[in-house]
Amino acid sequence: MDLLRKIKRRIFGTKEEPKFFQGTYDEWTKKYFPVMKKRVSEALSKKSGGTMLEFIKIEPKEKEWLKKANDGAHNSKADYLSFQEDDFSKEIFSAAIRTAAKEDPRALLIYTDSDRIGEDGKYYDPSLKPDESIYYLCSFDYVGRAFAVKRSAFIEAGGLDEAFSNDPEAALLDLKLRLIEKGRAFHFPGVYYHSTFSGDRTVSFEDGRRAVSAHFKRIGIDAEVESGEAKGTFLIRIKNSDEPLISVIIPNKDHTDELDKCLKSIEKSNYKNLEIIIVENNSELSETFSYYEKLSKENAFVRVLRYEGDFNYSRINNFGVSKAKGEFLLLLNNDTEMIDPDSIKNMLAVAHLPNVGAVGARLYYEDGTIQHAGVTLGVGGIAANAFSGAKKDDPGYMNRICVGQELSAVTAACLLMKRSDFEEISGFTEELAVAFNDVDLCMKLRKEEKLIIYYPFATFFHYESKSRGVEDTPQKVKRFNSEIDFFKARWEKELLKGDPYYNQYLNLNINDYSLMP
Repeated sequence: MDLLRKIKRRIFGTKEEPKFFQGTYDEWTKKYFPVMKKRVSEALSKKSGGTMLEFIKIEPKEKEWLKKANDGAHNSKADYLSFQEDDFSKEIFSAAIRTAAKEDPRALLIYTDSDRIGEDGKYYDPSLKPDESIYYLCSFDYVGRAFAVKRSAFIEAGGLDEAFSNDPEAALLDLKLRLIEKGRAFHFPGVYYHSTFSGDRTVSFEDGRRAVSAHFKRIGIDAEVESGEAKGTFLIRIKNSDEPLISVIIPNKDHTDELDKCLKSIEKSNYKNLEIIIVENNSELSETFSYYEKLSKENAFVRVLRYEGDFNYSRINNFGVSKAKGEFLLLLNNDTEMIDPDSIKNMLAVAHLPNVGAVGARLYYEDGTIQHAGVTLGVGGIAANAFSGAKKDDPGYMNRICVGQELSAVTAACLLMKRSDFEEISGFTEELAVAFNDVDLCMKLRKEEKLIIYYPFATFFHYESKSRGVEDTPQKVKRFNSEIDFFKARWEKELLKGDPYYNQYLNLNINDYSLMP
């Protein structure tokens, strides 16, 4: 058996190859809908008593639809409200909301997964959603109509805003954002909202932009909201006048052609307050050191530091950071090349947001396909880059390639963060010499209640591990296996619980957001 196959089996913990669902979504529902229904069976068997949840009808074609909806909500005696038209499955959605309310009675907003039912009675177009992700919600209304709100919170928030009477989806998005600002949203996983509506309920750009802009204004953040790459999505540019020093840390061994390409791309950056630290590790070619000498003479902002010892990505980066002067750190592989000159400036602006621990970029392979659109915990047994191999113009499942969002981790091939946060978590874990050290770094940040943001409007090529090579020797496999064991032991609870930003009904055997087999 070849060594790479052994590695795959070691990660998956089984002798079987990864499984994939073969069939349509409608066929998939026959397997999993009974499981979902069982979870709400108690609520289905009991009547709500008429006071738990009330559906407030919205009729967008009527001129006074919003006022009528607000009046209906104010007159309601229910604990929870859901704003709907007559085109969805009331009974099971109601059971899900009532069940969820018992599980998390403090949530101001409860939402479920959703799909559609065609005229032929078949299910299609599933939206399998993450847990609360407000940056994602600002970038794309992933919740849709499948939600209910606590009536007391709705009244306190002032109801639906008349400013959005032209667009029900914008009015509902604005409501979601205002409620999440005051409390939390609870995602009740499972497809409990089945819509018979076959049209388009995408939020309009202008009204959606106003709703998102108003949110940022309320929380004291200066942001410009633009149209995103896909319909119904928004590009959020955080405005920031500060220009702190960013230390760019680049480990390197030989391969000066790749390094030079990386540095030349950084020279074109529209953000100029940078120092570049190249951490030299065990180069063997004389021309490499000649290149370093020339580089240092010609560029006052470039330093070459020598790290003595075997390759250990974590230790090398920790060493580089210890010598850095910047308030922010940009961890960068030597085999990357910046595409958009605004990339570093954009990442820095997001990193300034409250509670943001790290910001990652959208990375492409040389052929233009996606190399990294964030990292999903649990895929392959540990973690894997999301959407690797997807086409350049693919927006991804629920637009998750092309919009900013919270994730569990991003790759350290291109990661920007505050130096103070790096030091607070003691940097990289040096027991993880090569594998999963960046995921571990992000997990440590999240343990401190810091957010990890994937920001796709920072773009780089990543030629991936050209310098280091592949894990194809018995020694490397042994080390790789030990790092798997270390990571699994350290984050066992988190792995068992699952990635909060990856729906539990999605496949853990592949990184493309396909259905669980």
